[in-house]
Amino acid sequence: MKIRLSSLAAFKLELLVEYLEERWSARVKLKFLKKLEKGLNVAANNPNAFPQSQIRPELRKLVISKQLRYT
Repeated sequence: MKIRLSSLAAFKLELLVEYLEERWSARVKLKFLKKLEKGLNVAANNPNAFPQSQIRPELRKLVISKQLRYT
């Protein structure tokens, strides 16, 4: 199955990568991107393992790190 990010998810991912580059290190950014890639691969192979969005049921939710929060 092909993975597509919602517009909001793509925007937040872009902001997060910028934040990691500015505030942390390239190592931290790469570690996160590896976790993201692994999660997306699992989702591509087994999308039903992830909950549907209540707002848009055709979308699935994938949490990469519970520590990440936007306010």
